[in-house]
Amino acid sequence: MAVLTGWFVYQWYFTNDNFLRQINLVPGNAVYVLQTNEPVKNWKKFSSSKIWQHMKQHPKFEAIAKSADAIDQFFNNNKNLLGSMGSRDFTLSAHVTKYNDYDFLFIIDLSKVSKISLVKNNIENVFTALGYKVTVRTYKGETIYEMMDATARETLYLSVVANQALCSYYGLLIEKAIDEKEITSIAKQNKFIEIEQKTNEGGLARVFVNYNYSSAFLSCYLSTSNGLVADIGSTLEFSGLRVGIEEEDIEINGYTNVKDSTDGYLKALLQSGKGEMGAYEILPSRTATYTSLGCDNFLKFYDNLIRVFSNNKSGYNEFENNSAKIEKLLKISLKTNFYSWMGDEVVLSQNQSAGLTSVPEYILTIHANSIEEATKNLNFVEGQIRKRTPAKFQIINYLNHEIHYLEVKGLFSVMLGKFFNKIEKPYYTVINDYICFSNTPETIISLIDDYEHKRTLGQDEQFKIFMKKCGSKATVFCYLNGTRYFNSMVQQLKGESRRSAIENKKYVVCFRHSAFELIADGTLFETKLLSDFEIPAEVDLITDDNQPRSMVDNDSLTESERFYIEQFQDGTIQLDYENGKPKVRAETENGIKDGKYREYYEDGSLKIKGTYNHGEKSGKWKYYDENGKLIKSEITIRNPPIKQSQGL
Repeated sequence: MAVLTGWFVYQWYFTNDNFLRQINLVPGNAVYVLQTNEPVKNWKKFSSSKIWQHMKQHPKFEAIAKSADAIDQFFNNNKNLLGSMGSRDFTLSAHVTKYNDYDFLFIIDLSKVSKISLVKNNIENVFTALGYKVTVRTYKGETIYEMMDATARETLYLSVVANQALCSYYGLLIEKAIDEKEITSIAKQNKFIEIEQKTNEGGLARVFVNYNYSSAFLSCYLSTSNGLVADIGSTLEFSGLRVGIEEEDIEINGYTNVKDSTDGYLKALLQSGKGEMGAYEILPSRTATYTSLGCDNFLKFYDNLIRVFSNNKSGYNEFENNSAKIEKLLKISLKTNFYSWMGDEVVLSQNQSAGLTSVPEYILTIHANSIEEATKNLNFVEGQIRKRTPAKFQIINYLNHEIHYLEVKGLFSVMLGKFFNKIEKPYYTVINDYICFSNTPETIISLIDDYEHKRTLGQDEQFKIFMKKCGSKATVFCYLNGTRYFNSMVQQLKGESRRSAIENKKYVVCFRHSAFELIADGTLFETKLLSDFEIPAEVDLITDDNQPRSMVDNDSLTESERFYIEQFQDGTIQLDYENGKPKVRAETENGIKDGKYREYYEDGSLKIKGTYNHGEKSGKWKYYDENGKLIKSEITIRNPPIKQSQGL
């Protein structure tokens, strides 16, 4: 009976010339596919929400609204011809059409229209009556109508294929959809069928994500590439999601599968369970992004990683070679000295800067099964490093937390994947049951300072409320705070990129808290996407007011700034550009700027030269342009200057 039923379904959906499923017409390069059987009702609900009213102001989203509204208006203005569009299947698919741009295909089911031939025969007349210039051509036996709006200078393309009406403002998508009638490159994939069967109807719509094209699509929005997005895109296959949107909340639920060809870290995680999330209890409230990997324990993950890599000779050899280099160099065992004590959660987070450093603040936090075993093994590794390299770093204590240093490159990217290559030659400390690593001692010091003064993410009331919507366990958990993320990002941008980011700030900070979860469930990941929305107040959009305080701009230093400068910079404020060239050098005395002050351009040329006396400018100060020309000179005894000359 099951075989007979399966044969009947296949014949009906895939071979019946008079009936085509909409998914059979979606070109294979679709980034995502949205489906609903109540398009008018659900579009009205979504388009009237505060979220859409805010987001559609962005040019990228404005195009969606314009296309959907135009097609909606046409079909509703011609109900006598088409019948009610209220209850009929509707599909929207997004496709990258060229670099940094994309367009949409709309598919409307006409199977409930009594005479589809009547629709075909009257399309030209209807659009001509509406003022369009209509051109008709044939492609592979199907008629394509090109309706040009001379006023708007744009063309809507339409074709009726079997029982489906195809519409797009990008003509090639209509041709590709007609090609799909024979190919059905998505609908026949076993991975897609698996996800489609797991995705229940309900809510506003069902959305299917095709990760093969996720990186190309996100490049339309992101000015720089994202390593994690690229890794996910090369590992995952499809997500099937049920979308629910209220006035100020987005909740999306469904399932995701992994490519059969995947032989890497995410597939090993899928086989390793999920972990209890808790690192946010010790991480700063300044946390902008929080990416957690969880499993039953990381020793199990290691065994699964070896098993997964063994199916791919090149991947296995790369992992083995990189591991062997580190183990041979330091005479350690990654399995014994690291994986054995690692618990159920590893987190890579980025902070909104505290002002101690001009480089991005990244923290790698690893939960330990036994903090005693963890510290014993890390002390052993540290000792092995000291044998290889003459010790230059002494253990430093700050607020009863020891700060250590591991001079070893590439360790965590080998153990956990390329996403963790941001942590190189790290400093580390212990907080509760967690080992915390960072590239800079400034970040470790500010982490300790925030923890001891109870300025943690776990103490943030808004974060606690948001986390009640999320599960307590996950395999992959990505959290983003819109405002802190924007402030962290914009600090690293310059020129046009920075101006563009500031112009679009309201489309980032409006999502106060967002989370993406993958939870291992057999051979699939249960998938959740949650977001809290709030239209930002005008004050939230003043970028300069949201920048962190800088120790350069203050007359006296905080406790953590003073400790860092005295212990790590010989009493001199030293800020550098990302290219390694000096940005600021300022001598201090007892936490106050005192002595020489130098500020530099990014190419290393001198910008400002002067002297501080107990926190105040003193003596002659000189200011230079980027070509080294003196543009201003002033002599001060106390602020403000008593004598000034221009162009000396």
